[in-house]
Order: sequence, then C-alpha cells, then structure tokens
Amino acid sequence: MIHTLKRFQTILYPFFDFMFMGINYLIYILTSRYLSLAQYGQLNAMFSFLAILIVFGMSLQILIAKWVSEEEDIKSILQRTSSLWAQLIIFISIVMLVLHPILINILRSSYLQIIILTVIIMGHISLSFMRGIFQGRKQFFHMSITFGIEVCLKFVIILLILRIWPHVWTVMICVAAGMWVALAYSMRVLYVELYQTDLKENQKPTKYWRDYSKVFFAQFFIFYFTSIDVIVTNFYLPAESGVYAVVSRYGQVMLYVQLSVITVLFPYLNKIKKDKKVFVKATICAGLFFLLFSTIMCAGYFGFVKQTVTPIFGSRYSESAAYLGWIAIAYSFLTLSFYLIHILIILNRTKYIFILFLMSVSLCTGYVLFHSSIISIITIQICIYAMMLILLLSRLILIFKSGGNK
Repeated sequence: MIHTLKRFQTILYPFFDFMFMGINYLIYILTSRYLSLAQYGQLNAMFSFLAILIVFGMSLQILIAKWVSEEEDIKSILQRTSSLWAQLIIFISIVMLVLHPILINILRSSYLQIIILTVIIMGHISLSFMRGIFQGRKQFFHMSITFGIEVCLKFVIILLILRIWPHVWTVMICVAAGMWVALAYSMRVLYVELYQTDLKENQKPTKYWRDYSKVFFAQFFIFYFTSIDVIVTNFYLPAESGVYAVVSRYGQVMLYVQLSVITVLFPYLNKIKKDKKVFVKATICAGLFFLLFSTIMCAGYFGFVKQTVTPIFGSRYSESAAYLGWIAIAYSFLTLSFYLIHILIILNRTKYIFILFLMSVSLCTGYVLFHSSIISIITIQICIYAMMLILLLSRLILIFKSGGNK
C-alpha cells in the first residue's frame, strides 16, 4: 500500500492536500460554533497575522526545494542553510518580544496568545526546512504525511477540548501541537542527513541571504495579500469580522487548492528551465489550466456554493453567502498572479517585486480610504488584484520575448 502511494505520490499529492485542507476547514467550522462572533473574528485576525509571519518558513522551503531540485548533495545544502535557519529563529523571537505591546493592541489579543504565536512560527520555520528537502526531492508522500499529522492532530485535540475551554488560546495551542509533532516526524525521516552532517562546516551564510531575500519578498507579498483583509476588517469592522472571516475562508479554498498544484509543478518547472522552448510551453499550458479552473470555481461560487454557508456555519453567518461570488473573482486574479510569481522566482527575477510592493501599498491605501462595508473591501481587492495580474503577465511576456535578457 505504502509502495503504491509513493509510486503515484506526485499525482496524489494535490488530492491529499485538498483532503487535509478539508479537515482544516472543518476546524474553522468547529471553532465558529464554539466561539462567539467576536472571538471568531479575533482568531482569524491572529491566523491572518500568522499567515504573514510564516513567509519566513515558506521562503526557506522554496529556496531549499529550488536548490535540492538542481543538485543532489543534500549535506552541502544542509550546511549552507543551517545558519540561515538558526538566524531566522533568533530574529523572529526578538521581533515578537520587542513588538508584543503593539501586536496586543492591533490584534486585540493577550500576552499569552503572542507567546503561543511565537512558538507556532518557530515550529513552522523548522518544519519548512524539512519540507523544502522533501519538495526538492519530489518526496510528496512525506510532505503529505507531515500535513496529515499537523492537521489531523490539531482537529482531534480541538474536537476534544474546545467545548470545555472555548477560548482563542485553546485553538492556538492545538495548532502548535500539530506543528511540532509533524516536525518530529520530519526529523525522524531525515535522521541520516541531519545527524551525519557536520553543520558547523558551513560556508559563510551571508552569501546566501541575497538568494533568500529574493524568495522572501515574493512570499511576503503572497501571504500579505491573503491576510491583510481579515486584519483590516477586524480592526475597522469588528462587528462584521466574523461574517467576513467566513467569506475570506471560502476565497482561500480556491487559492490553496491551486497552490497545492503549484507546489508539485515547482520542482519540475525549475528542472526544465534551461530548455527555454519546453519551459515556455509548459508555463503557458499550466497557466491555461489555472485560468480554466478559476473560471469554473467562480461559476460555482455564484451558484450552488452559496447554499452551503448556512448548513456548514449556521444561520449567524448566512450573510456571508451574498459575497462569495465576488470574493471568488478577487481570488481568481490573485491565484493567477501567484502562479506568475512562482514562475518569476524560478527565473531568478527580482524587478517584479516592485510591482508587488506598489500593489500592496495601493491595496492598503484603498482599505484605509474605503472600509465602510464588506463589499467595499472586496471591490478594492478585485481592482488591485486584476491590475497586479496584468502587470505581472506583461513583465513575464517581456522576459520571454527578450529571450530572458530583461
């Protein structure tokens, strides 16, 4: 059975990822039923801030996956990235310690919640280190297991204790537990590489920070775009933050389903990038797939998907159904933009980061000026994400036409 799963792991990974995302979705449903509207809005604000912080780990994962897919010497890669990992852990700890008074105010949280948040992000950086090796080696079977452990353990613990202690910190402790147990499994699988490599014999890590920063800024904006809206809504529209949290969650379903496919494609596209004709053809075919998939999802969100809100989340969140079609349009533009960003990462480009910065400033400005209602928030997203897609696509076309010299 295990041999068969490993044999078809590349094809099965998106399905397993979707299944675990479904379980994760059940967790949000459970929390929405046991927590008050205000608590649910606060929890999603915390998770949205966490989504911005995990950019540190995701950037490390993508960079390691990129290196591993290009060379076979895992020990050499571990040596060059071990200091990066350690410095990231120290940096995050210091930042959270210094900024905790501000974070408590912005997120309407407590000191305990900030501590748990720090523990979660430290675990995620370490787990991403391991997942980068799995992804680069195309060992999607082990990646799926780490996601399964993380999500299923979290689900079971929440199911058992949330009704007894219905608090935001309860959910966060469950998230931390799942993260660290998945990390333990990853360390067990990579035992030989980790413990037979002399990590002290690494080269100066400063020469690799430039590579890391390229990936980091791209990933930062990816998670910024998927998180800032919930934080803004929780800040400006606290009474409606719970309703919008459900809307945002539906939009993120579209995104994460397609990101799982991008995760599988990334090492393969990175491997063939030197053959420009094959790479361009593969890039176009994959882009058309994501366009078709997003179109189908939009049609579904304007149709039958709206009918699922009340049965799943309860009548308190029925208002969310009216916004699902519109959030689907926004996330379609965003998902296609994310695909183009990953292509530009493979091509080692950096100028597109200015586009992301410009769009992030425009998005935040729009939120500050127009935040009177949920529909205002979504309208701003549609406009900004559509513009970002056009600019990124124009940039990629220019690179392809110039033969990679731009």
